[in-house]
Amino acid sequence: MAFRVADTLWRSESATNNSDSTRFDQSRERLEVLSRETDPRDPVWVEVQESLADFYWTRRETQNWSEAWPQLPKGV
Repeated sequence: MAFRVADTLWRSESATNNSDSTRFDQSRERLEVLSRETDPRDPVWVEVQESLADFYWTRRETQNWSEAWPQLPKGV
């Protein structure tokens, strides 16, 4: 459930023109904590990694491929 909240928070915020990055920062921090605390064999871990990759790459304000690429799950 924590993953879904963090994921939908940043995705819904990215659909707005709000210049305040507080919600983005909170969401990213939650996802990063989940990434560290979740077992890589857990399917949620893969979803967290994909969400972080999307967070860094798909938002029109950032499109930071160098941050997105390491988040993509490899060999799982």
